[in-house]
Amino acid sequence: MTLRRPTAPGEYYHLFNRGIGKTSIFHDDMDRKRFLFSLMYYQSPLLIPQAQRFVQKYTSSAGFPVPEELLSTVLEKRTVELSCFCLMPNHFHLLVKEVIEGGVSAYMQRVQLAHTKYMNTKYKTAGHLFESRYKAVHVKDNNQLLYLSAYIHRNP
Repeated sequence: MTLRRPTAPGEYYHLFNRGIGKTSIFHDDMDRKRFLFSLMYYQSPLLIPQAQRFVQKYTSSAGFPVPEELLSTVLEKRTVELSCFCLMPNHFHLLVKEVIEGGVSAYMQRVQLAHTKYMNTKYKTAGHLFESRYKAVHVKDNNQLLYLSAYIHRNP
């Protein structure tokens, strides 16, 4: 059973995690693209068959070539709203707003599990990829929200 962190709809959270022993969680651009796809499209509980097909056709100018109806459904049914993010070689930072109760927990479970399975399959490894459960810091006011946004964007 997954332990849920106390979160509330309408509130913002700084979510972050890193690789075990500060090791890399991305080895190449395809790993980053796959994680980016998870961040974008796993905001809703939809099952997306053949996700790798969209990831392989990603371009920086056009993004992921998903059908318009899929994008609309993701936006309509999302459990969190991703505001900004930063992917570093051994960790990530996200700023999300919870839309429905338990949305942050479900989102993070799905994103981290998908990435771990992807990496274990691709690199023929087994076990955990992330150091621990993700960390979630509640954003208390607008000043903290502005500071956090700048922190995430300047992190690289």
